[in-house]
Amino acid sequence: MVKKLLKQEYKYYIRTLIFILPAVLLLGISVRILQFFETDHYVYWLLFGGAFLIFTVGSCAALIATEVLAVVRFYKNMYSSEGYLTFTLPVSTHQHLISKLIAHVLALFVTTTVVIVAWVIAFSGMEFWELFIDSFASAFEGIDLTPYIGHLVILIIEVVILLVISLFSSPLLYYACISIGQTAKKNRILLAIGVYYLYTVLVQIVSTVFSVI
Repeated sequence: MVKKLLKQEYKYYIRTLIFILPAVLLLGISVRILQFFETDHYVYWLLFGGAFLIFTVGSCAALIATEVLAVVRFYKNMYSSEGYLTFTLPVSTHQHLISKLIAHVLALFVTTTVVIVAWVIAFSGMEFWELFIDSFASAFEGIDLTPYIGHLVILIIEVVILLVISLFSSPLLYYACISIGQTAKKNRILLAIGVYYLYTVLVQIVSTVFSVI
């Protein structure tokens, strides 16, 4: 049954992202094409600056739109009038959450990947990449990493695990805040936002304390 739920979740995201993601790629390609006509004329820099600004806004908008789609989907499907229909299905609440979480994470992963690819395309011809690669190579040139291979492998594993956890932790935080907000008799959305803000503040305080220690 989870597969059927996931199928519906995927259709929901595809209906919107199928327009957003190609647009981000096209914006990245347009920025790259403009670089073939680079001159010192102010008209070129005006066009390039405008294209870069639109591309940056589009990239941020794509990431934000994916999160908004996921949050709206969860809220409407679980707590609005659609919730009555949702819970008439022969599916447990746990399965609903799992399907929404998987689809949310996958949509965010795909959007992030497309945005990164678009940025690589947009600036693939700039000397920045060559300078970055040369600087990175020279930084490790002559350093014997053999004694630290074990530590390096463990560090890479820890980073990968942290990235995977962070992918799932953000959606679960949104779901938790929305669910807590539903306990209020009035202003449920406001309470959900307040809970999220309070959580963020507490995390910052705890992080600061541990950093100082």
